[in-house]
Amino acid sequence: MAISRRLLLSLFLLRAFSSLPAQAAARGASHPSGTSGNYGSFLRNLLQDNPMITEELVRGYMSNSELEIAVHAIGSRYPNISRIYSIGKSVNGVTLWVIEISDKPGQKEAEPAFKYVGNVHGDEPVGREVLIKLANWLCDNYLKDPLATLIVKNMHLHILPTMNPDGFALRRRGNANNVDLNRDFPDQVSDALFSSYGIFGFLLFFTYLSLLIILLMLAVFHQQR
Repeated sequence: MAISRRLLLSLFLLRAFSSLPAQAAARGASHPSGTSGNYGSFLRNLLQDNPMITEELVRGYMSNSELEIAVHAIGSRYPNISRIYSIGKSVNGVTLWVIEISDKPGQKEAEPAFKYVGNVHGDEPVGREVLIKLANWLCDNYLKDPLATLIVKNMHLHILPTMNPDGFALRRRGNANNVDLNRDFPDQVSDALFSSYGIFGFLLFFTYLSLLIILLMLAVFHQQR
């Protein structure tokens, strides 16, 4: 009887997945992602008892160019509570865009600041999508939802959807230099590298361009506190 139940469950899952749109893609798609800001209702649909399977739901991840469009769309729709700025470029020249969300973006305030960084590993792209949805949800629901309003009024959020756009484009963990950015933040090992190899150690560390940019970003935040 247990085998029969497993067989029935397997057949049910096979039937469910076979009904998905044929256009579904594992990485990116030919059509740009929607940036209308209707992410709140989209997320609620996922929590329904019988969620609707749509092409948008299974189409795949945004490309780097689509992600850039989505970031700037947030700044265009909500200029009073968001600020879009660049912290530099990746090894292959892709601009690293940050979304600041606050009721006073760009101003110094005695409020907690939070940094969110996604897609550190190029082949782990879910964070890119989640952070864009977070930014849209906060902006869409400001002065409508108590939690969103509380966050925007009392914090400064700095959201970097992708730290490793080159690795994402190459569909691999490391960046364009095949460096694992998640494993190479400064520690006692990198300090020893500098002291042991001097300028050569520095040049080696400089290959982690995105990592250096993040460290500079943190230094600027610290000075603004």
